Amino acid sequence: MYYTTGFRRDEIQDLVAIVYEQDQRDATEACLSWPPVLGLFWSVVITLAYLRGNRVQWELAETYGVSQSTVSRAITGVTPLLAQALRSVVPTAEELRADRQYIIDGTLLPCWSWAAVPGLWSGKHRTTGVVVQVAATLEAYSGPVK
Repeated sequence: MYYTTGFRRDEIQDLVAIVYEQDQRDATEACLSWPPVLGLFWSVVITLAYLRGNRVQWELAETYGVSQSTVSRAITGVTPLLAQALRSVVPTAEELRADRQYIIDGTLLPCWSWAAVPGLWSGKHRTTGVVVQVAATLEAYSGPVK
């Protein structure tokens, strides 16, 4: 699971618990944010695999034995929940330490054309997509390894 998502199973379980709590706090209606056929755990796994490798939804559907539309619903429902749940642990530019060196890079993750969302158009790349920027330290990860 680590190679497809970037997380170990126990880390995903912790993330699922955080996402579930976040969804329960924000729940305003009785419907789930993720497809019931997958459940929250597999919806998070599929979303992480999609975000990590920009994998095609048909490929994910075949890998996990569900339809492409189910994968699409999982990604659409879980992505905002992940963003909300992780907001407190993602530092802002002002919170980065001045005494450290960082590697900062960005890329455009392509997506299909959304006429109703003109912000997805990249003039530089002349296509639609979501711009993702990443900041990383030069220090090695020193957390627990299992």
